[in-house]
Amino acid sequence: MFKPARKLTTVTAAILLSGGMVFSLSGCFSNPLENLVEDGLGVNVEDSGSSIPGDFPKAVPLYDGPVKEGSSLKMGDVKTWTVVIGVSGLEAGAKIEADLKAAGIDGMLIQDDKAASGVFGNDDYGVMFTVENADGGWQVSYLVTEGGKTE
Repeated sequence: MFKPARKLTTVTAAILLSGGMVFSLSGCFSNPLENLVEDGLGVNVEDSGSSIPGDFPKAVPLYDGPVKEGSSLKMGDVKTWTVVIGVSGLEAGAKIEADLKAAGIDGMLIQDDKAASGVFGNDDYGVMFTVENADGGWQVSYLVTEGGKTE
């Protein structure tokens, strides 16, 4: 059974590092933050640019739209992926919820008139997403963490 509090410290660190990757890793030059994260913390960072990371889990459905950013990191035994995809609007939240549930990934969607956020998971993956109007267009930002199962 998926438990959102699982390995809170590791997941929190992965979220913070993933968030930092979105705006700091460009791939055009050697990035000091990337080197610090990889060397100092023992984290493997992969920036996929504007594509879905090659090892993104096929069991986790993504909204069908233009990919704006993709990245992954591995810290210890936890693998985390971030993907940002352009969406048509706020109604994408309900579509994403339905797709995740159809794939056997249960959870909860919270939505108002400005944004939608969801927290979902199963024994294999934890999925958090936010649909919002950012940078002049609607987008969904996914954070997917491997290893939802607890012992």
